[in-house]
Amino acid sequence: MAICIAWAYPWFLGLVAIWAYNSSEPDPTDDKTLHPPKFIDVVFEWSFKILWSAGACAAIGAALYGFFFVLVSLAKIMQSFVTSVATYMRLRLG
Repeated sequence: MAICIAWAYPWFLGLVAIWAYNSSEPDPTDDKTLHPPKFIDVVFEWSFKILWSAGACAAIGAALYGFFFVLVSLAKIMQSFVTSVATYMRLRLG
């Protein structure tokens, strides 16, 4: 479960960072960026953000699937363990 969390957390941080940063907006302190960005630059930026986000969401989804798979497997193992301990105690004390 820790591996799943360790896998999903950097992808989530990258997803937040990529949408928080907007390179299409000109920097007012730089003389070279007084002109608005070209259309192709904006299209490239948005297509990169969308494609990268799709991959990041897939990676986060895979981590969540693995996390819940481990959780369900652990519940099944614990159920059989508790049942066997209860049966042993009933026979031993009973």
